[in-house]
Formats: sequence, C-alpha cells, structure tokens
Amino acid sequence: MPSENLNLSYYFQPMDRVDVNQLQLTDVSLYSMTPWKEANFVSRTILNFYKKNGESHPLKNEAEHGGSLTIPYLRPKYGDIPIITDATSHVGGNTLSFHLSGFKTVHSVEIDPQICQMLIHNLQTYHLPTEHVHYGDYVAICRDLRQDVVFLDPPWGGPDYINNPCLDLYLGTTNIVEVCADLMSQHRASLIVLKVPINYNFSCLLNKLNTQNFLTHKVYRGTHHSYNIIFCWSCD
Repeated sequence: MPSENLNLSYYFQPMDRVDVNQLQLTDVSLYSMTPWKEANFVSRTILNFYKKNGESHPLKNEAEHGGSLTIPYLRPKYGDIPIITDATSHVGGNTLSFHLSGFKTVHSVEIDPQICQMLIHNLQTYHLPTEHVHYGDYVAICRDLRQDVVFLDPPWGGPDYINNPCLDLYLGTTNIVEVCADLMSQHRASLIVLKVPINYNFSCLLNKLNTQNFLTHKVYRGTHHSYNIIFCWSCD
C-alpha cells in the first residue's frame, strides 16, 4: 500500500455501505489506475455499442477519418447484455466500474498473485461477486473465456515510456497487436477497447487489424499521464 495520505475517492467511486478507506492500492496504481469517473465514461461508451436505438456516441474518429462515425449496433452473443473481460485488472479500477455500470458478467484477469488478492478484496468491499476473477495470464486463458468485449490496459513500461516516440506494448512477451488480431480473426470478441499512452504505435495496430472500424478518445492529464482510449469493433 502507498504510504502517503491519499484521496481514495479520486480512484474509487464513493458509495453507501462502502468504506473507501478499506480499499487497496499499490504504488503502481497511483499512476496507472483509471480514476472512477474516467472509468465510468469508458463503461458507458462500451454499453452504447450494444444498445439498440441507444444514445449516440460522444466520440469522434480522430485518427484518419475526421468527424463523426455512425456506430453500428453490436449484438451480444450470450444474452441481452455483453460479457466483458478486463484482461489486465490490477486492483480493479475498470473492473469495479464495469460491475457498477450494469455489466452482468465481468471477467477480471490478473497475473500477479498478490495484486489478484487485492482485486478480490476490493470487489468484496463493494459487495460485488468474485467468481469471475481469474489469476493468470490473459494470453494463456483468453480462449477459455466467453466474452463479447475485451478491455486491455497493458503495462506502459515504467516512467521512461514517454521517451519512446513510437511505443509498442506487450502482455508478457506478446505484442498486444497480436492479441487483438487473434481476438478479431477468431471472433472471440466483437469489441476491443485499449487504454494506451499518447505515443503508442497506433499505425501498427491498424495495419495488423486491417480495419477502419475504430474510434479514439483522448484523455488529457499532463504530458506523463495523458492517454488514448481506442475502440475497435467487428461487425461480423
């Protein structure tokens, strides 16, 4: 746990019957965790992809097309509400938001055993289910999960990441481009959502996926903390 006196309500959504002071963070969480208000924006936007006649997306395609895109209605495979996987859950910033925003099934994958226990603790503090928490490597277990949406927030490589003008990101030794390409080509997800730094090698991802079905949303929090949310979808 970080030793400094933190405003935990910046990271975790305050709720009745939830003592945010009991929630657990790591030092890495302080700069990598998605604060709850930003996480809720991502959750709502994902759900809009699966809302027939839902509200329009407040996003623009800023990478190539410019202007607004018409977002198709994506149909969940396994029910009325899409099943989502948080492939890099850490202590649960986005996982908690997915649960609280209305997803019925949230797979939460964490590769570090100690952090996985912190994730379970945080879910229990919010009185949320833990049966879909998976300790392990997402690359190894993704084929075993039923999922419509995959959210990926891969490691950025520490504070020096900003010095790389064209940054590639990995889960272990696997480039996330390969992870996304496998998910799309094998129809293991209809929507992939990536949280990546502003210097991420975006062109490599688009070339590999060979798609124009994407949106980007920039979140500005200073040079070292700004990031992009990328939404890529398949209409097959």
